[in-house]
Amino acid sequence: MEQMTEYERKRLENVQRNQQMLAALRVHDTAEHLRSVSKKPKLETKGYKPPKRGKEPEPSVLRRSLRTRGISPESIGDLGSDSPPASSPAFPRTPRSARNGPLSLAETYVPYGEEASYDHYFNRLRELRDHAPLADLIRGKTDMGSEGRALVGPKFSPGNLKLEAKDIARLAPNRIFSVHILPCRERVIVASGDKEGHFSLWDADCEEGNGLHMYLPHSSPVSGIATAPFSAEKVFSCSYDGFVRCMDIEKEVFDMLYTNNRDNLLSAICCAPHGYQSVYFAEGYGEIKVLDLRVGGVSNSYELHEKRIYTIDFHPYNPHLVCTSSTDCTASIWDVRNMRKRQTKSIATVRHNKAVLSAYFSPSGNYLATTRNSVGNTGFDLSNPCI
Repeated sequence: MEQMTEYERKRLENVQRNQQMLAALRVHDTAEHLRSVSKKPKLETKGYKPPKRGKEPEPSVLRRSLRTRGISPESIGDLGSDSPPASSPAFPRTPRSARNGPLSLAETYVPYGEEASYDHYFNRLRELRDHAPLADLIRGKTDMGSEGRALVGPKFSPGNLKLEAKDIARLAPNRIFSVHILPCRERVIVASGDKEGHFSLWDADCEEGNGLHMYLPHSSPVSGIATAPFSAEKVFSCSYDGFVRCMDIEKEVFDMLYTNNRDNLLSAICCAPHGYQSVYFAEGYGEIKVLDLRVGGVSNSYELHEKRIYTIDFHPYNPHLVCTSSTDCTASIWDVRNMRKRQTKSIATVRHNKAVLSAYFSPSGNYLATTRNSVGNTGFDLSNPCI
């Protein structure tokens, strides 16, 4: 055995001294304890569960001669050619295209898992018409402040919110693009749209099954969902496929209200507060169009932003005020009475250094809440008092 050099002997002494120091400080025991604590059990969430995919067997290739297939050698041309034979055409995968016209709920329904029965769910939705909507409940208990602004209920405190496992559900098989809560007083009904055009309705208070029902009325991401403030029986949706559809619970159909033949994507939608006869939606780059349901077409269009509009929201008590958010890093408040085809002047504008993902009025209408892209997280701003 070779003798150690002076350097190797000092190195070994340092290693032994460090190990003794770590043992005296019980560093290894503490690290093992932290590893055991950090291993959290996986929570079982409700809602959509993707089917398990087994290993697909490799297809077996059967080689058959031209004689057994009844093909003459002359029909395949030159044997030295790289072109495929005429008897073996290629079948390219065609993308799913949008369908014009109304679609019944039955043909767009996507069954899966152990959800509640189809009839039971729609009976529950029809019962919503007999209950007072959330907007009426709020307005019935609203007092006006000294400055003429609405004051709704007790002061909201985000610190009192908490998230529990029973309140978590997977609503779609792909990334969710839009979420909307139906205006119901006695139940929590959540509508969502995902990347592939799925439209889901989740009854969070359902006791039979998981309360989730999913449909496929669109062929591209569902970018917006809206309902009238006083009605939950008609749910409007817009999509990147250029369609505006209305889920009519009474007729059990997805009506087609508007299409641009995929010329421009639709990025936001909102119902006018005075009724669901007018629907505002964003199309292309910075343009808002007004869909008049009485005539079945677009009545007006306004160019408000330089880039794409993400959200549209009306003031809860002043039907003439509407706010928009855009990728041009601004959130603006507009007066619908002063809107023009081009060069409309906003009442107020909030500017950020990143794209404004959303802008919504507070329930009292006194503040404008905005979310924006930032480094590593999303900012939330409630410091913008409304006009």
